[in-house]
Amino acid sequence: MINYTVLLPILLIYILVTGAVCFVKKNGLHVYLCNVAFGIYICFLLKVAFFPIPIQNEAVVGLRNASLEYNFIPLHSIFNILSENKAFPEIILLQILGNFVMLFPVGVYLPIIFRRCRSAKFMFLILLSIGIIVETTQHILNIMVGFHYRSVDIDDVILNTLGGMLGYLLHKFVILIYNPVKQQEKQ
Repeated sequence: MINYTVLLPILLIYILVTGAVCFVKKNGLHVYLCNVAFGIYICFLLKVAFFPIPIQNEAVVGLRNASLEYNFIPLHSIFNILSENKAFPEIILLQILGNFVMLFPVGVYLPIIFRRCRSAKFMFLILLSIGIIVETTQHILNIMVGFHYRSVDIDDVILNTLGGMLGYLLHKFVILIYNPVKQQEKQ
């Protein structure tokens, strides 16, 4: 099994490089901490979406009969989850709410870190692209391991994008409130 711990050295390098860039650009501590928090979030996102990756035959044997499916029909799996799992709210929370909040932090962090990401249209395209990349990577991992190790679902892309856009709207709302308060403090 390839475990998510392979991400830790990458995170450490990211934190060091980000610190150096923030120091050279004379960014404030808040920008550096935001970058560090975003790096930690990205590692968590990768852990949830892809790890562990079963590569040894012993690990794969027990998982080959997994009944994970591919869904390319929008809202199909959401309706199935809601109709079939009324007695199991934890499944609903894990599948629907989990995918909804998965890219929420991206909607909050990217406009803070990158000026280009302050447009709603640009953020929508970024979030949609990230969702598609995650699902495509999961499909590639399925091919590499030789079975449906991860489900590939268009509804995950929809929920990821909507959750990320909610994060973006929250960011915009906070900025809308924060800027006038900050300007009043300067006077």
